[in-house]
Amino acid sequence: MVRYVCCLNRGHYCKKGVDRRDALGEVSGGDHNSTGLMNISIQHLSLRQRILGSLFLVFTLTLAGALFGLWTYQQDKLVTMTSRRAMQAGFTVEAGLRTAMLANDRQAVRSIMAEMLKVANLSEISILDPKGRVVISSKRAKEGQVINRAKEPTCLVCHKDTSRPRPGEAAMFVEEGRHFLRSVVKIENRPPCFRCHSAQNAICGILIVDSSLDETFSLIKTVAWRSLLTGLVSFCLVIFLISLIINRFVSRPVKALMEGIKHVEDGDFTHWVEVRGGGEFGEMGDSFNVMSRAIVRYIDEIKAKNNEIASLYTLVQRISETIDLKKLKVIVVNLLVEILDADNIVLALPIDDKEGRFELVWKSRGEKHYASEYFISSEIPPHRDLSKEELVGWMDGSYSEARYLDHNTRVLVPLQHKEVRFGLLAVSRKKDNIFTHADKSLLPALAHHVEIAFTNAWLYNMAITDELTSLFTKRHFQTKIASLEENYRLTGEGFAVMMIDLDRFKQVNDTYGHVIGDRMLADLAVLIRSNLRMGEIPCRYGGDEFVVLLPINDITTVRMVAERVHKSISEHWFDYEGLDRVRMTVSVGVACCPQHASSANELVMVADSSMYRAKESGRDRVHIADSSRERE
Repeated sequence: MVRYVCCLNRGHYCKKGVDRRDALGEVSGGDHNSTGLMNISIQHLSLRQRILGSLFLVFTLTLAGALFGLWTYQQDKLVTMTSRRAMQAGFTVEAGLRTAMLANDRQAVRSIMAEMLKVANLSEISILDPKGRVVISSKRAKEGQVINRAKEPTCLVCHKDTSRPRPGEAAMFVEEGRHFLRSVVKIENRPPCFRCHSAQNAICGILIVDSSLDETFSLIKTVAWRSLLTGLVSFCLVIFLISLIINRFVSRPVKALMEGIKHVEDGDFTHWVEVRGGGEFGEMGDSFNVMSRAIVRYIDEIKAKNNEIASLYTLVQRISETIDLKKLKVIVVNLLVEILDADNIVLALPIDDKEGRFELVWKSRGEKHYASEYFISSEIPPHRDLSKEELVGWMDGSYSEARYLDHNTRVLVPLQHKEVRFGLLAVSRKKDNIFTHADKSLLPALAHHVEIAFTNAWLYNMAITDELTSLFTKRHFQTKIASLEENYRLTGEGFAVMMIDLDRFKQVNDTYGHVIGDRMLADLAVLIRSNLRMGEIPCRYGGDEFVVLLPINDITTVRMVAERVHKSISEHWFDYEGLDRVRMTVSVGVACCPQHASSANELVMVADSSMYRAKESGRDRVHIADSSRERE
């Protein structure tokens, strides 16, 4: 395939179909695929390495651009010069051979060809007759061969398209992979040639002269390599000089400043940074020394305030994570053990002031928290760090502020926000770890944040709690089941709904009145709550109907919970003053997600329908949704 064509038409030089890269061959050679760069983090390089690396990158790009420009320019110039010399050589050969050809002296023609190959640095000379047969060639093996202009690449440039204008007097070609220029010169049929050739023919032959480009390419490569070596040597010298300058005016001052920063990091604020040479780095060194001395003046104050701020921040952050009263109690005792460096924390919260019933939540260092109920009428003390008398004193309002006992190793802190009293907090330490002045300053602030957290939790608990039964409201149930449904969509963890309805409760109201009915509902709520585990949510759904939300979807486990609740209610005697004891039964319907429904609303409908199936089957039983019938 011909890549480069040079035509000489009546003395004018032109180019057709130029593709320089293919004409000159794949000079660079090899695969241009990148080998990958080393993954070095810039943050781990020194300033000196960054500057030198940047200079190296700039130099590499500059040198590559210069070499590319040099290669392109020299390539074009040398190829053009060689092309012109080849064309001139072609005309010279044609003029030199004409006399010998007119004399029909083959030996003279061969001698002239040999001389021209030496003098003009040509690689091959051939003479063809008008039919394309090689008559005489500097390579005798080619004599007699016929060049088919319909297949020969150098001929196809002009003879492929018959409508295309023919070249004038000469044409030159460069073929892919052969690195030579071919000059094609028409030998015009002049009157002296008529004795051997017909006068009707315009030409009597074709002269082909091949000129080698090896020397040209060798020269281009030599220039490129010498330029590259010269640039590398110059770059190394420049980098060496720049490195010395950077080390003297940049690296040493930066190193001194970094050493000073290292001492500050280690807590040594007395280190003096010495930067020689003045300038901006000298000013930075002086500023650093002034700063380190200023830090020394304030370090003691910072240390004194640090513990208090960190403790308050930790407490506020953790107690702000939840508004759930049950979780808040646990968070408070766990945090106060750490913040106050206490051995024991006891939190006493009143459940019923009239009955003297308290909920105690306590924690010891290194142990988990515990919770229990305590009645003030009990003869057993509530805890080893909280006496019965101290609880009675809190109930009487004797504690209005923190009271330190046992030589400042124990403190009682009443929790009260405005007029609302939440409970009593008892904190104890070992004998060798008394409460200091800083602790006594911190404790009121901690108590204040705890009081605010309990206020918010109580208000929230009142909003989501049914006043009669103390169970959660229907609105809270809808919020929780929506949350479980979303969790199911994300994790695939299912859940269950248990609907509970009192059998023939209307007869109770009609027979004993609504006051007894309300007491019965409240007692029923206690029975339901006492048979549930942590995480299972009991709610009053409306009237005498209750619902329990279970964060499990194992039907066997759910059935066990439902049967336990049903049995506890069925075996309980409701005994009220002035009335005969009575037993009540309940109908329970259970449905699980995703076994019986895949959405919250559908699951509630299936559980409710299952509960009505229990009533239709005779009441006083548990019915598990086991068919698609409940979904209809």
